[in-house]
Amino acid sequence: MDDLDDFVPARPILRLLKESGVTDWDPRVVYQLLEYQNSLIEELVSDAKEFAHHRGKKSLSEEDVKLATLSRNVTLNKPKPTPLRLGLRQTSFKVRAQQLPHIQPTEKLRLPKSGTLIMDNFETFTADNS
Repeated sequence: MDDLDDFVPARPILRLLKESGVTDWDPRVVYQLLEYQNSLIEELVSDAKEFAHHRGKKSLSEEDVKLATLSRNVTLNKPKPTPLRLGLRQTSFKVRAQQLPHIQPTEKLRLPKSGTLIMDNFETFTADNS
């Protein structure tokens, strides 16, 4: 199977690569994507079977596949909780729980402290030179 164009299961992957603007790829990439595609479909079919079984049906319906896809998308898009993520989340809750300092009302223009900006990107004018 040196010529991937003749390998029928690879045609959709090749089309997607070309449509995505990829002009050069290792043939092993196509096989890797096919393997991923097959494993994902196997998982979806397995989930859809469970949904059909839960409904008391022996055959899969379109709704079972849709539900399996939706349930899979939720788990694919959510990052896995790791100790670092959990620690960052707890820290962010603590920081957000703190009260912000009260800002005193003033008639003056509030500018950042000197040295806090990389470059001065503003000019100040007084009433005399405006």
